[in-house]
Amino acid sequence: MSDKLKHASDVEREYIDVYYTESLMWDIKDQKLKAWGWKLFPENIKQLYENMWGKQYL
Repeated sequence: MSDKLKHASDVEREYIDVYYTESLMWDIKDQKLKAWGWKLFPENIKQLYENMWGKQYL
């Protein structure tokens, strides 16, 4: 998904944001699990997520 995001049109970028990125950390209550998972995301996906949900301080 990270590679697709690099070359996405505006419409594709919106779909990636809404239907993929938005749900990545949805409803994870365990902060240790969230912190571990966050390290696995590519930087461009992290940025897209943070643009929607704010900076992640894990």
